[in-house]
Amino acid sequence: MRFDLGGIAKGFIVDKLATPLKNRYENFWISAGGDMYICGQDQQSKNWQVGVQNPLKHNQDILSLHIPKEGKAVATSGTTKRRGKSGDFFWHHLIDPRTGLPADNSILAATVIADSVWLADVLAKTALILGKKEGINLFDNFPQAEGLLIDNNLDIFFSSKIKDYVLEK
Repeated sequence: MRFDLGGIAKGFIVDKLATPLKNRYENFWISAGGDMYICGQDQQSKNWQVGVQNPLKHNQDILSLHIPKEGKAVATSGTTKRRGKSGDFFWHHLIDPRTGLPADNSILAATVIADSVWLADVLAKTALILGKKEGINLFDNFPQAEGLLIDNNLDIFFSSKIKDYVLEK
């Protein structure tokens, strides 16, 4: 078993910050490198919206999610930012513990909505590493979270309940 303590620690810290904020403020969001906790509503008294980036064009959103007023965590993991090439070997930072190599499947990004940021972060990384079928199965069998996966054709695969959060364009 391997742990990404960077992502887990970041999520844990955001969760720790969110707890006292929820006790004091009705409307807020915290973002630490894309791992977020969002609560309440925006300045127009509408539920917060979160854009899900196109993994091939980082300045473009592929869809938007609305976050319920009571608050949720959102985390995204992807293979298109932290990457490189060494000789003929292309790599990215999400290592499949089954092989010890970067995850090698068609999934470019995973976004998760959960009750805690650390959980959303862990599930996003895990689902991306598992791939489409096993990743969606993970979400559908994990009642505390919902997720989506985006593949290299920009096809989007949804868990059974995340569509409740997707805003139609």
